[in-house]
Amino acid sequence: MSQIDVDNFREWLSRKYKSKKTIGNRISNCNRVVEFEGDLDKHFAKDDGKALMERLTFSRRDSVPNHKIPFNGDYHTGTSTLKGAVKLYFEFKESTKKK
Repeated sequence: MSQIDVDNFREWLSRKYKSKKTIGNRISNCNRVVEFEGDLDKHFAKDDGKALMERLTFSRRDSVPNHKIPFNGDYHTGTSTLKGAVKLYFEFKESTKKK
């Protein structure tokens, strides 16, 4: 399975969040997306993650999500949670991009 840059992402998140649980949850959310949608670093390298973020955009009027991630509960809430974590990961990647 593809991975994310966990150590550096954790360090970056620790500047935003005090709670280790919150940080762990964001990392876990990203790893769930990786499991079904592939390597986040590759998504970022391809188009700054825009296509993946578009697939993770899901409204209540949509009958099914555009992504491959299965949920046992509410697709809207679950998708929104994962999208938020991936957005943070892409912000992290942008902040570490070579200028």
